[in-house]
Amino acid sequence: MGAGTITMPYIICRTGIALGSVLTILGAILSHYTGMLLIKCVEMTGKRSYEDFAEVAFGSSRWRTVISLAMMISLLGFTTAYISLSKTLIPSIVEVTVSSERYEGLPSWLQNNELSRKVWATVFSFGVLLPLSMFRKLSMLRFMSFFGVVCSATLMIVLLYEFVWDEQVVPQ
Repeated sequence: MGAGTITMPYIICRTGIALGSVLTILGAILSHYTGMLLIKCVEMTGKRSYEDFAEVAFGSSRWRTVISLAMMISLLGFTTAYISLSKTLIPSIVEVTVSSERYEGLPSWLQNNELSRKVWATVFSFGVLLPLSMFRKLSMLRFMSFFGVVCSATLMIVLLYEFVWDEQVVPQ
């Protein structure tokens, strides 16, 4: 499940339905356009990686290194953001979903505190990210991709239910 899916309700809430919808449609159009540009680059050059595109576009092999470094920094940033998001959200979710009487009886590493955030960052890193990065073939991630689609669909159904039928969210 992508962070964009999770943050969509917040974005719509902050910008309003009209502007939020326009920004979402604009994002979709830009994503489609850049995807088409990448396909055109593959067709014109026969190259299949960003590093190869950089070498063809700029005529120098040192741009391969620059693009590789930029991609590694970007991916490291995404990974760090997901670890930070998980260590913050998981303790908050536990706190909200467990009743207050039972929450007080939970071990400190499950409560919403600094120790809990460190534990969840470690669990997420070694329990989720490390195993997913060990696959030799990218095609092995198709099951996780399907799981992400199912999670996104479930989230959308829950949000729709909360919006339509929960009077605390949208008063009559």
